[in-house]
Amino acid sequence: MKLKSTFLQTSNTSAFSSWESSNSMCNFTGITCNSDNLVTEIKLSNHSLTGVLPLDSICHLQSLEKLSFGFNSLNCPIMGCSVPDISSLSQLQYLYLNGSKLSGTFPYKSLQNMIGLAHLSLGDNLFNPFPFPKEVLKLTNLTLLYLYNCSIQGTIPAEIGNLKELIYLELSDNNITGKIPIEIGNLVNLRELELYDNSFTGKLPVGLRNLTKLEKPHKA
Repeated sequence: MKLKSTFLQTSNTSAFSSWESSNSMCNFTGITCNSDNLVTEIKLSNHSLTGVLPLDSICHLQSLEKLSFGFNSLNCPIMGCSVPDISSLSQLQYLYLNGSKLSGTFPYKSLQNMIGLAHLSLGDNLFNPFPFPKEVLKLTNLTLLYLYNCSIQGTIPAEIGNLKELIYLELSDNNITGKIPIEIGNLVNLRELELYDNSFTGKLPVGLRNLTKLEKPHKA
């Protein structure tokens, strides 16, 4: 209910019409619970939400597995004066905040406990420029990594080759420089690889020939 009150102060949305204290929270729009009536999913993407994402409240939901707030207008800095600690969400498997007009610096250190994370989607946000986050390179269960247009700079670390479960890797439209690391050839499960609109130098690594599962991009 705190989540509802926070967004209704700034948002013109009908997303919370079912969020009444007389209803079970497991019947709220966008909420999924497990058999113990604990919240496992919050899916509120594309609901015209504006304002600050209240991560402090969300972090009390320690059974949460999926958090989806993509394609809203969360146009206040995600940080404020202090980095919000979301490390308590250790059960999280899916995190979607792409296209939400977030700014500031994303708290990548908070991802260190989320070893079961399968989808990480933070692209198309106005983050401060930052190097490729080393914390992400330890999330070896990732199958989707979407960091399109979110101000990554510097080189892609060789440790990208540790993410061998990746099926979708999107790093386009950043400020990435240097060579494409040869270790990217270790990602043999990749079906989609997008690296355009960066400033790479050198030759394509021969390891790309190992990516035999790559598919042609879908035409609009």
